[in-house]
Amino acid sequence: MDQGLRFVQELEQGLPAGSKPLVMHAFQAASDIAAEFTHFATTERVENGEMFRLTLIAMRQYLELYAVVCGDGGARRARPVAVTIAEFEQAVPLLRQWGVRVADPRLTFQRIDKLGGGVIRFDELARWASTT
Repeated sequence: MDQGLRFVQELEQGLPAGSKPLVMHAFQAASDIAAEFTHFATTERVENGEMFRLTLIAMRQYLELYAVVCGDGGARRARPVAVTIAEFEQAVPLLRQWGVRVADPRLTFQRIDKLGGGVIRFDELARWASTT
């Protein structure tokens, strides 16, 4: 566990100034996702670090997705509020690397965009990607 905490600390130090809110938000989002798998969290899995490892993986994916969606301007924002279809299309190759099936990006975007406003919240996209 100490080794994992050191990793997070080193990760935070390697990010651009002002990124701490993003890291904290990524951790919270990853923790929320991990909480959905409480049936997986046996005492043995917690003690040997599997649950912590899963949380770190979810954090990494959240931050990778954030970097792809935000591009170069990502360091200036604590977190993106909305994702457009163009930004979603930029993220499709990464999503496919994770094993997320996206046959038609526009149709998939429309399914995620339940309100039909042409944008989706980043948190909504991240949760969809991690649970699909």
